[in-house]
Amino acid sequence: MENFINLFLIKPNDFKYLWNETRNTSISRERYIDLLKLLSVLSVIFSTHLFLSFQLSGHEILIINESSTNYNMSVASWYLNGLAIFFFCNGFSNSLAWYSNIGRDGSVWEFLANRINSILGPVIVLIIFGSISIHYSISNKLIPEYLVTSADSLHPTTEFLLWPLWLVSIYLVVLMFSPVTAYFHKKNSWLFLAVLISMFIFIDLFIFSSTYISIKYLNYLFFWLFIHQLGYFYADGSLQNIKPALYFTVGLFSYIALFLISPDYSTLTSVSNFRLTLITNEDPPTLIMLLSSVGMISFLLMFRNIGDKLLKNKYIWSITCFFNAHLYTYFLWHTFFFVFIYFLGPDIYILIPAAFLFVLIVGSSERNSFRLTSSLVKRISPEQPWPLPIKARFSLNNVVLFWYGSLWILLSTIQITLGGVGTFGFFADRQLFFLNGNTFEAFLRLVIGMILLNITIRSSNYRGVSLIISTSLLTTLIFSRLYFDLKFHYFELSFTVFGLFLCVNSYILNRNNKVEKRVI
Repeated sequence: MENFINLFLIKPNDFKYLWNETRNTSISRERYIDLLKLLSVLSVIFSTHLFLSFQLSGHEILIINESSTNYNMSVASWYLNGLAIFFFCNGFSNSLAWYSNIGRDGSVWEFLANRINSILGPVIVLIIFGSISIHYSISNKLIPEYLVTSADSLHPTTEFLLWPLWLVSIYLVVLMFSPVTAYFHKKNSWLFLAVLISMFIFIDLFIFSSTYISIKYLNYLFFWLFIHQLGYFYADGSLQNIKPALYFTVGLFSYIALFLISPDYSTLTSVSNFRLTLITNEDPPTLIMLLSSVGMISFLLMFRNIGDKLLKNKYIWSITCFFNAHLYTYFLWHTFFFVFIYFLGPDIYILIPAAFLFVLIVGSSERNSFRLTSSLVKRISPEQPWPLPIKARFSLNNVVLFWYGSLWILLSTIQITLGGVGTFGFFADRQLFFLNGNTFEAFLRLVIGMILLNITIRSSNYRGVSLIISTSLLTTLIFSRLYFDLKFHYFELSFTVFGLFLCVNSYILNRNNKVEKRVI
């Protein structure tokens, strides 16, 4: 409990530690990736303020996305496709972390749990404090409960504020597949990349009947795995061997193709939707999103050498590290700042220090877990072969526990993002595609997922108690539906019951492992 509390407190040692991490950064660190990750988040924040605006329409607040109504702004969105850069950088980081984990004789579930835990801190802070601020603000009419989009449809303000959690959902998906994609990258990297891009293009261009239209949502998986996989090529040194001229050619071809496929100056070419319109190029991703992403990555890699020289300056590197230490905090909370600045209208001399103090407080958990000089990365250069052994430790029970816990976290994140956090009542039922539920269940699922995720890497002394708690919470989840007379989707019931059997089976295995074997 003391460690948990310290994680969310501001301490002078935090900044001393951050300075030491910055000053002692390993010479082998690929600093340009840190810069690209920062630029990717800043571009998303900038595009939010550039494309979105509010207008008073009678007694309603109209939210306008200029990139969906103005062709020039649509073109601008092609050059501000920060999410693609972010996942490319995460592909690089996850690839390094995977092989570093193997080099330490680590396990599959240890790698996955540690990577997910790195983002859970800022997410939990957002969900807890964000839900409180949303509920208080709407109850006291500081912000409206609904916004009106350009298509005259109502859009819950809560859903817009929590839109950044959509990124977390995609991140969880690609991370859960990381061991599999790392395996195929080692076996035949270019063939696997070709398979991903071929499946994506086929699904995007093939016209499915209305019965099978949901197949197009598979492109969420294929597209983001493709972008994530490109980061693997940067991690193994393949992309560093490509000359800048080729990057320029690929980037130029991508953007020329974008202009050619939208000759009628259509306003449906934006890649910055913010989930405000039904017709979009990122929900699910389309060919336009692919060309924009490849073009952006190509142009940015063209300036890699210049960026590396720039980051050798200790002051520039220190500033980059400070911003990177609060990266998820900026992204997850930037929609809150966008909305509250408009409706509350604080003076600039109050806004700047208040925003700085807010980041220091809310970003404490992220800052305290920030690492630059970790011994996990020991390669001298990206071209050096991967360390041995080449296989991670594997336990079917632990991997299934991890996947089940991760899926609960994923489902709770989707439910919180789309269903709101208590706006319609803590126990009000919401229909959410393949599941339905309420805020109470969303938090319950999040807690269950976190417990099952972490018992795979914690001491076995806590495993039995954690499994009992998870079993109790899963049972509570089932009986809460019956108590409040709410519908239980077949998928949800089957998945929940499977979790009960999984926890009971794991508890029995854990008890059997503690039985001492004696020779009589």
